[in-house]
Amino acid sequence: ELVELKSLDLGSDKHWVNDLRHLPGNFGRLEKLQSLNLAYNKLTEMEDSLGQLKQLQYLNLSYNKLLRLPEWLWNLTELKSLNLSGNQITELSEMWDRLTKLQSLDLAWNLITTPPDSLIKLNQLQSLHLAFNSLK
Repeated sequence: ELVELKSLDLGSDKHWVNDLRHLPGNFGRLEKLQSLNLAYNKLTEMEDSLGQLKQLQYLNLSYNKLLRLPEWLWNLTELKSLNLSGNQITELSEMWDRLTKLQSLDLAWNLITTPPDSLIKLNQLQSLHLAFNSLK
C-alpha cells in the first residue's frame, strides 16, 4: 500500500508531458509523504484527499491546467516549497498566512492580476516568483 512512502515523482518536463488528468482518490493514505512532484501533467483539479498529506514539505504542481487553488492547500502547514508556475490561475486566496513554514513560492507564468496582501505575512519566505503574470 506504500504507506511508508516519503517521496513520489509523477512529474515530467517540457520535452515530455505526461497525460495524467486525475489522481486516485486514495492519495491521502500516503500520510508520510514529504515530497510530491506532479509537474507537467494535465491536471485541472486536485483530489481533496491531498489535504490529508500533513507531512508534505515539497509540492510541485507546475505546468498543469489548474484554474484555481484547491481549498485543502491551506491544510498543508508543513509546506516549505510550493511550485504552481505555468498554470492558468487567475485569483489567489488570502489564506497564505496559514503556510507559516513556506520558504519558496513560485507563481510565475499564470494569469494573476493582483497578489494577495497575505503574502507579506509569510515570515519564512525566501523566494517569491511572480514573473510573467498579468500584474497591475
